Amino acid sequence: MLLGSLIALLTAASWSIAAVFYKKGEGELTAVEVNAVRCPASLAFLAIVAAAARVPIAVLWEPMVLAIVIVATLLALVAGDTLYLLSIKKVGVALATAASYTYPAFTAALSAWLIGERVGLAVAVGTAMVVMGVWLLCRDEGDAGEGGPVAGVAIGLAAAVTWAAGITAFRYVLFSCDPLGLALVRMIVLTALLAPVIPEALAKAGPQGMLYLSAGGMLGLGLGGVLFYAALALIGAARASTITAATPLFSALLSMALLKERLGGIQLLGIALISAGVALVSAD
Repeated sequence: MLLGSLIALLTAASWSIAAVFYKKGEGELTAVEVNAVRCPASLAFLAIVAAAARVPIAVLWEPMVLAIVIVATLLALVAGDTLYLLSIKKVGVALATAASYTYPAFTAALSAWLIGERVGLAVAVGTAMVVMGVWLLCRDEGDAGEGGPVAGVAIGLAAAVTWAAGITAFRYVLFSCDPLGLALVRMIVLTALLAPVIPEALAKAGPQGMLYLSAGGMLGLGLGGVLFYAALALIGAARASTITAATPLFSALLSMALLKERLGGIQLLGIALISAGVALVSAD
């Protein structure tokens, strides 16, 4: 159990560090271009890991399964990740990550509605904590950029909703395939969907931007996903999701230390409430 918990913490750390790399590499790129630049390195990383692990992916090419993967990828990785990256551009890593990582609350609601999963007291209390935390994020005490934090936090929440919709769709596929195989195939789909943008985005990013965004992609889409699946196997979904709910806290600490982002005390309390609320929702 200790090993699984450590791996889950490393997952949260890799997602948090990835967000810092996205911020450092974004430059003048649009959010769509940032999303595109990170694809090639992320795909290469996952392909190498999947090949080394001899992960079966044949079932994922069945027409119905592939259709679900394409729709889920459009929701989670094209729309959701682009909104997340846009939120980072507008309000910085700490607030964007805190708002976007409320997605477990939305996932619980969608799963209850579409799949019929049970919603217990912990989900209700955790969701209330998340709502309160988001409200505190919007208190303009820190360095949220022009116009205050409301617009950027709203974009982060939109990312959370689309992530939740995509994750709910991916759940249908996970019943019949290997999670690592799914991670690889959805990365192939994402790269194919953004292929028209990739060449120009790579040229516009330049060597330094390409390095930061590729590293962020390998950490966030690649290593983070692999570590999370390993944690799932060792300690189960509830414990793994609860521990990775620390991602917003890690992101806040890293953004203040490495990016010199300023956060007010009320906003830090909001981030802590969101992390605790997400942990409750995930543990139910």
